[in-house]
Amino acid sequence: MVSVFREIGQWIPGVFLLSVRIAAAMATLPAPFGGGSLVAVRAAFGVMVAIVLGVAADVRDAVPLDPFALAFAALSETLLGIAIGLVARAAIASAEAAGELAGGAIGMGFASTFDPSSGEDKQLPAAVLGGISMLLFLSLGGHHMVLSGLAASVRLAPPGAAFGALSGDAIVALGGRVIADGLRLASPILATMLGVQVGIAIVARSASRIQIFPLSFAAASAIGFSLLALAAPAIVESVGVLIGQVPERLGELLGG
Repeated sequence: MVSVFREIGQWIPGVFLLSVRIAAAMATLPAPFGGGSLVAVRAAFGVMVAIVLGVAADVRDAVPLDPFALAFAALSETLLGIAIGLVARAAIASAEAAGELAGGAIGMGFASTFDPSSGEDKQLPAAVLGGISMLLFLSLGGHHMVLSGLAASVRLAPPGAAFGALSGDAIVALGGRVIADGLRLASPILATMLGVQVGIAIVARSASRIQIFPLSFAAASAIGFSLLALAAPAIVESVGVLIGQVPERLGELLGG
């Protein structure tokens, strides 16, 4: 009996640290993984996946049963899990950033709606593009990519060795890539709406007696939503390409 408990004790630190890594990665993703799911469900899922990965990678005696060593290792595992989740989240965040930029250009900056997948208030275009991107993420197997990335991270960064595996340059590039991709996706709408606003300003300047500004909002909104509808297929296609690059980005993050 004592030998059984000793054997179990050898597995507990490694499985615990993997559970922390997986829970942190899941928390960064929108529903049905992150804030849209029950904490108990996420915890149970994280422990089950951690047991499977831990047994496959043999994480016995990965970290000594020392409170300080476990606390430091848990912190590093949390950071690594968040980084892995953000890589997958970046494709959806780019679409949401494009929606926020397009919404502001259209004139929808004052109109927001509650997004249950993230628990935040977002502009309507951002919520729509984010929801479509999440469905595309699931349909293209993005959740499988995340699980594959977590499995690869166990090989590249065993429990307790997370700090040494992270690539700082990849983390910095990730944030810049989200902003750049959001601008690229929204650039046709932003450029067109800039032209519309300049045209309205020229008409108002040349015909000062005509009260055109009360009509400018309706005209800008109609043109903007029409452009958004026309650009939606191209935006979705671009988001699909970004989702397909998730495994490559995970490799860059882990330096593998």
